[in-house]
Amino acid sequence: MASLAVITINDGKATPVAHALNPIQSDGHLYVFRENLSSLPIIGQVVVELRLIRGKGPTGLDKVRAKVYLPALETITGNNSQGYTASAKVAYSLQSMHEFFLPQRGTSDQSKDILALSKNLLSNQILIDMIVDRIEPF
Repeated sequence: MASLAVITINDGKATPVAHALNPIQSDGHLYVFRENLSSLPIIGQVVVELRLIRGKGPTGLDKVRAKVYLPALETITGNNSQGYTASAKVAYSLQSMHEFFLPQRGTSDQSKDILALSKNLLSNQILIDMIVDRIEPF
């Protein structure tokens, strides 16, 4: 069993930057991680949420949800001649959500398979083109 610790994930830049996400909330089955960069307001930092939802009964269906939030801050423009700088504000946020449905009858090997298939799908060029360039396959 993994202990609650910093999660480090790389971004998609040409020279990948590692983002260290610190645990900031552990509430039952919800675990929230956030970057802690001193150069960026808290509202502009990457956030990951992980949740485990247990199924009911012996044939229940467990769910694991993983969400990634990548907020983009408004760009401050104009002359700051009055000595006033507006507070940081999120302009928009890119998000991804992954949800795994895991029957309690399933085996560890089957869970490993669905995880591997999902990770490999995320690196498939068709999906990459759809996400990055909004190009549909033909």
